[in-house]
Amino acid sequence: RYLVTRAIRPVKARRDAASGEGEDIDSDLLPAEDEEDVDAGATRALFEAERGAEAEAGLATAGLGLLEQRAGREAEALKRFRAVAAMPDASALALAVAGGGLLTQAVSETERDRALAAEAHAMLERSVALDSADAVALGWYGRAALAADRLSPRALRALEAAAEAM
Repeated sequence: RYLVTRAIRPVKARRDAASGEGEDIDSDLLPAEDEEDVDAGATRALFEAERGAEAEAGLATAGLGLLEQRAGREAEALKRFRAVAAMPDASALALAVAGGGLLTQAVSETERDRALAAEAHAMLERSVALDSADAVALGWYGRAALAADRLSPRALRALEAAAEAM
C-alpha cells in the first residue's frame, strides 16, 4: 500500500504544478493518503500519461507495476519493475518503488524468490547510490540484502540508518 502512495504523490504534485492547480511542493511531505480510496482506473491513467514524460517515466512505470501487483497480475508487475531497472536514467525513487515492489514478490526461500530478491537488491543498491538519505529505500535495500544472502557492512549500515530514521 505504501509503495503506491509513494509512487503517485510526486506524479500528482508534478501534474498539479504544471496545470496550476497546486503548489510545487516536496511531495514526500504530503500527508499519507488512505490507499483504499485510490481509484485504480484514474491512477492507471495518470501513470500512463506520465510514462511519456521523461522526468517521471521510471516512476510511472514502477507505479503501473504496483497496480498490476495489486490486481494479482504478477507477471505483468515483474515486467514493469524490470523495465525500470533497465532504464539507465531511472530516478532513485523509481528504483526504490520498483525494487520494493519486486522484493514483495520474493516471499519464500525458493531459488526463484532468491533470484527475485537479488534483482531487487541490485535495483535498490542503485537507488541508495543515487539518494543515500531515503530511509525507506535504505530499509528495502537492507531487507533485499538479507533475502538475497548478500548481507554486507553497507547493507547493515543501511538497515541501521533506516531504523534510526523511522
